[in-house]
Amino acid sequence: MPTMPSPCPRCGYTSLSLSPKELEVALLLGLTNKQIATRISVADNTVRAHIRNIMVKLAAQSRTEATLLLIRHGVIHVSDTADPDGVICEVGSGPDS
Repeated sequence: MPTMPSPCPRCGYTSLSLSPKELEVALLLGLTNKQIATRISVADNTVRAHIRNIMVKLAAQSRTEATLLLIRHGVIHVSDTADPDGVICEVGSGPDS
């Protein structure tokens, strides 16, 4: 039976913390809510709800802090070059992903 990942002692994050849709939104946090909504074909209010959930689950105070936490945990990594829309993150293959 697989073991559950240990939560980070600083923020409590585990690889099971974010839903697939929340992770998709987290990868787009450099965009505005409206741009995220358009890109993933959901309503602006849905994006706001996902971002609120991300912030609570990661105990982050800002989009920047949430992104940095996900980078530190190897869940996402920063590409060497950004795409034209400003998306610079991809799903990582770190120990928690």
